Amino acid sequence: MSPFSHFLHELRLRLEIRQADLAKLVGYEQSYISALEVGLKGPPTQEFITRLIQAVALSPSEQQQLRNAVGASERKLVIDADTPQDIYWLLKDLRDQVTCA
Repeated sequence: MSPFSHFLHELRLRLEIRQADLAKLVGYEQSYISALEVGLKGPPTQEFITRLIQAVALSPSEQQQLRNAVGASERKLVIDADTPQDIYWLLKDLRDQVTCA
């Protein structure tokens, strides 16, 4: 489970609301909330994050935790074309370790 998926699930449980209720609050389908919680969908768009923050009135501290969780849950990495070659090899080694796990 990604850090964002965990955050969203724990937030919903803490608020004691069902996925359908959260979906209605943020204006998305319940199936999308479910997919986010189990990690089938990657981190959400900024629009979703903004709606979530407003819908459940996250504190500034919770907003920062949310943003950190989203950042930590990114599945793709884009590097500049002029990145040194050793970084490419480092990333390859990391990918190899992740796919073997």
